[in-house]
Amino acid sequence: MKYSRNLLWTRCSIEILDCDFSMKDIETSFALIENFEKNYSRFLRWNILSKLNKEKKHSLTKELKVLIEIGVKLWDISKGYFDITILPYLENAGYGIEQERLEENIWYKHIILSESEVQLENSVSIEFWAYGKWYILDRVYNYLREKYAHFILDFGGDIKVMWKREIHLENPWEDKKYYGVIELENASIASSNGLKRKFWNEEHHLINIKNWKSSNDVYTVFCCHSKWVFADGFATVLSVSPKKVTQDILKRVPWLEALIVYADGSQLRSGRFISL
Repeated sequence: MKYSRNLLWTRCSIEILDCDFSMKDIETSFALIENFEKNYSRFLRWNILSKLNKEKKHSLTKELKVLIEIGVKLWDISKGYFDITILPYLENAGYGIEQERLEENIWYKHIILSESEVQLENSVSIEFWAYGKWYILDRVYNYLREKYAHFILDFGGDIKVMWKREIHLENPWEDKKYYGVIELENASIASSNGLKRKFWNEEHHLINIKNWKSSNDVYTVFCCHSKWVFADGFATVLSVSPKKVTQDILKRVPWLEALIVYADGSQLRSGRFISL
């Protein structure tokens, strides 16, 4: 059976393929997602993330620490093309909820962690939207796999499966056309496409922080990884990184597979992505 809710600004579906399942597990899964959204969505006011960005300090919970550490790891692997302190540029461009202009100070090293507190120095502000949604969906996956052997999580077209499933990679520019196919086995796939989500003039949310312009060299990215948070995090990273940086990342990150389609029509494939 398949159950869906509108959460995290998109449609989130859970499909249990086992013969027997409990609705309590479905409700618990959706509750985990809903609670995360209430605490960490940057589109909500006065939650944990909003208070941290306004007051520049907050008690350091285990979950908040993990979220920050994931962002730091993505910064390091991407050689600085991904930075969770990019929030002011998104908000000031109109992709957010703030009415007052934020200080555009960027650098993850202004995030200071102690044993009990996180502080934001130099008036930086942070966001987890680029990967936090998939962090909580990984938690849902881990919860369900303790109980079921076959299920599918579908988050707005990004998919994670327990068992096996063949996934066709949609070409966003041509109806019923596909770039290729990949078979997922206890793994996840995420895609990123800024050109389909322009929100002011010709710009979009995938910003190259080296020049502060929307990255238009890449049409679309598909990433596969056992952890959904890395599949989506690196889909964002590879959308804004130069090809040489992308090639280096694919060599250095274990289990990461990708298909990148560039604006000039060329493609870069790794792992099990197969052309159709």
